[in-house]
Amino acid sequence: MVRTIRIISQSFFFVLFTVMLFVFNRDPWVHNFPTEQFLQINPLLFVLTSLASRAIIYALLPGALIIAILSIFTGRTFCGFICPLGAAIDFSDRFITNRARNSSSRPHINLQKLKYILLFIFTMLAVFGVLAPCLVDPISITTRIMTSIVEPVILSITSSTSHLIIWASNVFTGNKKELPVVEIAMSGVLPALLLLIIIFGAGIIDKRFWCQYICPTGAFLGLLGKFSFFRRRVNSQKCNNCRACLSRQCPTRAIGHEEVTQTSTSECILCGVCAENRRGCTTIGFSKPVKKEIVPINISRRTALGSIATGVLLPSVIKGTALSSTTVQPIRPPGSLPEQQFLSRCLGCGECIKACPNHALQPSGFTDGLILLNTPRLTPSIGYCEPGCTACTKVCPTVAIRPVPAEDKPYVKMGTAIIYKDHCLAWRGEMHCMVCMLHCPYQAITEQEITIGEESFSGPLVNKDLCTGCGACETHCVNKSYRSIRVFNYGERRIASGAFITEKKKQHIESQRKELQQKAQ
Repeated sequence: MVRTIRIISQSFFFVLFTVMLFVFNRDPWVHNFPTEQFLQINPLLFVLTSLASRAIIYALLPGALIIAILSIFTGRTFCGFICPLGAAIDFSDRFITNRARNSSSRPHINLQKLKYILLFIFTMLAVFGVLAPCLVDPISITTRIMTSIVEPVILSITSSTSHLIIWASNVFTGNKKELPVVEIAMSGVLPALLLLIIIFGAGIIDKRFWCQYICPTGAFLGLLGKFSFFRRRVNSQKCNNCRACLSRQCPTRAIGHEEVTQTSTSECILCGVCAENRRGCTTIGFSKPVKKEIVPINISRRTALGSIATGVLLPSVIKGTALSSTTVQPIRPPGSLPEQQFLSRCLGCGECIKACPNHALQPSGFTDGLILLNTPRLTPSIGYCEPGCTACTKVCPTVAIRPVPAEDKPYVKMGTAIIYKDHCLAWRGEMHCMVCMLHCPYQAITEQEITIGEESFSGPLVNKDLCTGCGACETHCVNKSYRSIRVFNYGERRIASGAFITEKKKQHIESQRKELQQKAQ
C-alpha cells in the first residue's frame, strides 16, 4: 500500500514540477504564478544561503519549516515521495540501467559516508561566505538539467519537425515558403551534462546511487529524521532472518546488516519495497522510536571533524586560486544584487534562464571559474534583454535577483555597450551601417560624423548614460565573425535595497531621451 501511494505521489509531484517549469515559467503566467516555490522547500538551502549571506532568507523560510517538520516526524519522505530528481532516478533505475546493474557487487557500505562529508564541507563553506549549490539541492539540479539539456533538445526536435513540414509543403504544393531560422544555443551546458551522466549513469553501479552516496540534502534530512515516528517496523514473530529484504529489496541499504530487525532511519526513504513481501514480516507505519531498532548514522567523529576542517580550509584555496577568477566579469540579469551578495544567494538553478524569452540569459561554464559555475549571465551574442520583460526578476527563489517593476526597467543598468571601431563596418568606411542604432530601444546610440581631410566618416556613438546594457545592439550587429559592438558590465548599477535609481538621475535620463526624440522628428 505504501509503495503504491509513493508511486502516485512521485508521479504527481514530478508532473507538477514539470508543468510549473515548462508551462507557467513564461509570459504571461510568470507574473502571476509563483513558479519558484518548488525551489523554496529545501531546509538545507535555507541554512546554507542564510549562513553565506549573513541574513535570514525569508523567501525560503516557510517551505523549509514545512519540510523540516515533516522530516522530523516522518523521516526522508521528501526523498521518497516528493523529490522530482528521486522520481526520475527511480524510473531510470527500473527501466534503463536495471539490466546493466550487478546487484551482487554493490559499493562498500562505508561509501554512504560521502554525503555526510559533503554536507559538513558545504556547511563550513557557507559559514565563510562561499555558497556551493552545484551538488546541494536536487530540485535545483533537476531545474538546471531541464533548462540546459531537455529544453534545447525539445526545441531542436520542434524546429526540425517544422523544417520537415515546410519542406514537404514546398515539394507537394510548389510554393516556396521560407524555412524558419531558429537559433538554439545554450552555453555552459557541460556542467549540467556531466551531472546528468553522473546521476543517472551511476544507476549501473547501484540503485539510487546519487541519493545513497552523494546527495547532501538527503544527509541533512536523514539527520533530522533519525528518530522519526513513521518508519519501518518488523514483526519479530514472523521474521525468520532470511535477509531477503536486505540483499534483494532495499534500494538504499537502510536495513541493518547485523540484525535485519534494525533500520537506518537516516538512510530509509520509506519506499515500501520491503513491506511488499508475502511473509508480512515488515510493515511501514507510525510507532514510537525505539533506540535498539535504529541503526546509528554511518559516520565517525573523526570523519566529521576532518570534513569540517576541510570546509574551513577550502574557502582560502578557492578564493586564492583561479577557481574563483574570470577574465571578464559576467553581465548579470536586471535587478541582481551586488556581486558578493548575489553569489551568496544564487543557486544556479536556471529558473531565470528558463524564464527569459530571448534565451539571453545563459549559465556560466567552467571557464568562468567554479565560484560562478551555473550562475546566470547575459549573453548578447545569443539574445538581448527585452525592454518590457521582467520575467527573470519574478522567479528567483532566493531573491538574488530583486523584483523589478516594469516602469523601472528602462533605468536598471546592467552594463554599457562599447564600440570597436577597428571592426565596425561603418567606422572603417566599408558601408553605411547603423543597425545597432536602429535596434537600440533606449536611444542610447546616435550617429556621429567625423571629417578627416577631404573625407567624411560616420558611425555609431554610445551614450553611456542612456545605455542599459540590454545587448540589443550586439545581438543585431551584422559583423557576426567579431561583433563590432559588445556589452560589458562597465557602469552597472546593482542595489541591494531601495530605489534602483535616484529621481535626479532618472529625470536627467528622461530629458536626454526626449531631446533625442525631438531631433529625430
